[in-house]
Amino acid sequence: MDRRKYLSAYLEKFTLHRKMWETAWAKHNKNGLTSSQAFTLILLNAGPQQPKDLMYMLGVTSGGVTVIADKLSELGAVRRVKHGEDGRAVFLELTEKGREMYPDVKRDFDALMDEVFTPLTDAEVAMLAQLFGKLVDGN
Repeated sequence: MDRRKYLSAYLEKFTLHRKMWETAWAKHNKNGLTSSQAFTLILLNAGPQQPKDLMYMLGVTSGGVTVIADKLSELGAVRRVKHGEDGRAVFLELTEKGREMYPDVKRDFDALMDEVFTPLTDAEVAMLAQLFGKLVDGN
């Protein structure tokens, strides 16, 4: 098999794996959030983030981040705050309710990762992380 065929096979499997992830999340999550909403809570637990940074991490458009943030705001889990001297920089941060939701969301997310990546050994997971890191970082 040549390089192009391997790459095509990778893209197909990557897409199918992502669909498996979403299907498993929808079936097993107990918090009623989409996987993107849950991942946003997990990312925001580390501290406030600008929507443009979440856009990159979530792999969605700016409109996608807006939809996610709007839903989490409706739930009282996230709020928009202005930072910076000119007040134009908007950050998203967890509210008290978001911090209360975090342990359950993280538990569900971790359990799903364990389930979806069960076929891989720890060494293969490490290799996968290294390979994706190389693709993203370029070295």
